[in-house]
Amino acid sequence: MELSQKFADFKHPKGFEEKIERIVHKLGDIENSLDDMTGIEAIFCSEALGEAKSLVKKLIAIEEDVNSLEKGKEQLIQ
Repeated sequence: MELSQKFADFKHPKGFEEKIERIVHKLGDIENSLDDMTGIEAIFCSEALGEAKSLVKKLIAIEEDVNSLEKGKEQLIQ
Protein backbone atom coordinates (compact mmCIF):
# COMPACT_ATOMS: atom_id res chain seq x y z
CA MET A 1 0.00 0.00 0.00
CA GLU A 2 1.40 3.37 -0.89
CA LEU A 3 2.20 5.91 1.79
CA SER A 4 -0.49 8.44 0.88
CA GLN A 5 -3.20 5.75 1.07
CA LYS A 6 -1.85 4.54 4.41
CA PHE A 7 -1.96 8.11 5.71
CA ALA A 8 -5.53 8.59 4.48
CA ASP A 9 -6.59 5.34 6.18
CA PHE A 10 -4.80 6.44 9.33
CA LYS A 11 -6.66 9.76 9.38
CA HIS A 12 -10.05 8.19 8.67
CA PRO A 13 -10.10 4.48 9.54
CA LYS A 14 -12.87 2.65 7.70
CA GLY A 15 -15.82 1.97 9.96
CA PHE A 16 -13.91 2.77 13.15
CA GLU A 17 -16.37 5.33 14.49
CA GLU A 18 -19.37 3.18 13.59
CA LYS A 19 -17.86 0.19 15.38
CA ILE A 20 -17.11 2.28 18.45
CA GLU A 21 -20.66 3.67 18.46
CA ARG A 22 -22.10 0.15 18.23
CA ILE A 23 -19.92 -0.99 21.13
CA VAL A 24 -20.96 2.01 23.25
CA HIS A 25 -24.63 1.33 22.43
CA LYS A 26 -24.28 -2.35 23.39
CA LEU A 27 -22.56 -1.42 26.65
CA GLY A 28 -25.37 1.02 27.42
CA ASP A 29 -27.94 -1.72 26.85
CA ILE A 30 -26.02 -4.02 29.18
CA GLU A 31 -25.82 -1.31 31.83
CA ASN A 32 -29.59 -0.80 31.60
CA SER A 33 -30.18 -4.53 31.93
CA LEU A 34 -27.97 -4.66 35.02
CA ASP A 35 -29.84 -1.71 36.50
CA ASP A 36 -33.11 -3.57 35.92
CA MET A 37 -31.73 -6.60 37.75
CA THR A 38 -30.94 -4.76 40.97
CA GLY A 39 -33.39 -5.28 43.78
CA ILE A 40 -35.07 -8.33 42.27
CA GLU A 41 -37.22 -10.53 44.47
CA ALA A 42 -35.99 -13.99 45.42
CA ILE A 43 -38.58 -15.75 43.25
CA PHE A 44 -37.07 -14.15 40.15
CA CYS A 45 -33.44 -15.11 40.86
CA SER A 46 -33.36 -17.97 38.34
CA GLU A 47 -34.59 -15.65 35.59
CA ALA A 48 -32.01 -13.07 36.63
CA LEU A 49 -29.29 -15.73 36.49
CA GLY A 50 -30.27 -16.55 32.92
CA GLU A 51 -30.20 -12.87 32.03
CA ALA A 52 -26.80 -12.47 33.71
CA LYS A 53 -25.39 -15.38 31.68
CA SER A 54 -26.73 -13.76 28.52
CA LEU A 55 -25.07 -10.48 29.48
CA VAL A 56 -21.75 -12.27 30.00
CA LYS A 57 -21.98 -13.67 26.46
CA LYS A 58 -22.68 -10.18 25.13
CA LEU A 59 -19.68 -8.80 27.03
CA ILE A 60 -17.45 -11.51 25.57
CA ALA A 61 -18.64 -10.54 22.07
CA ILE A 62 -17.91 -6.88 22.83
CA GLU A 63 -14.45 -7.82 24.05
CA GLU A 64 -13.83 -9.55 20.71
CA ASP A 65 -14.99 -6.41 18.88
CA VAL A 66 -12.64 -4.25 20.93
CA ASN A 67 -9.75 -6.66 20.29
CA SER A 68 -10.50 -6.46 16.57
CA LEU A 69 -10.36 -2.67 16.72
CA GLU A 70 -7.05 -2.86 18.58
CA LYS A 71 -5.61 -5.11 15.86
CA GLY A 72 -6.84 -2.68 13.21
CA LYS A 73 -5.19 0.17 15.07
CA GLU A 74 -1.89 -1.71 15.18
CA GLN A 75 -2.06 -2.35 11.43
CA LEU A 76 -2.64 1.35 10.77
CA ILE A 77 0.29 2.36 12.93
CA GLN A 78 2.75 0.05 11.18
